[in-house]
Amino acid sequence: AENADVEIKVLQGEIVSLNRFLGEENNSIEKVQQNFLNFFAKKAKGISVHQIDEVLNFKHPDFEINTHRIVIKGEYTEILQFMYAFEKEFRLAKIVSVQFEYKRFPTEENKHLYATIYIQNYLR
Repeated sequence: AENADVEIKVLQGEIVSLNRFLGEENNSIEKVQQNFLNFFAKKAKGISVHQIDEVLNFKHPDFEINTHRIVIKGEYTEILQFMYAFEKEFRLAKIVSVQFEYKRFPTEENKHLYATIYIQNYLR
């Protein structure tokens, strides 16, 4: 009981650092996606969201992980600038993987650069 105050503050500090690394916990899929789109609208310059897929959910007895697959279309430097801002400022989820492809979809005439971004958030 004497050291409880100190121990609580240490644990709170650890939770804050984990949230910075993993993204805030216990946010719904809808909240993460809506906040992503709001963030994208504010920060993205010269790029567009091409596709957002259904969220993959991994369930473990102690936690859940939601993986969001988002395809962005645009120029390389603009995509990198957006991803940098996302990593620095977005708190609800974190980027775990990015894949670049230069291709043409059947619905388009020309080839374009696409970045497939996987972001994850977790729930307890």
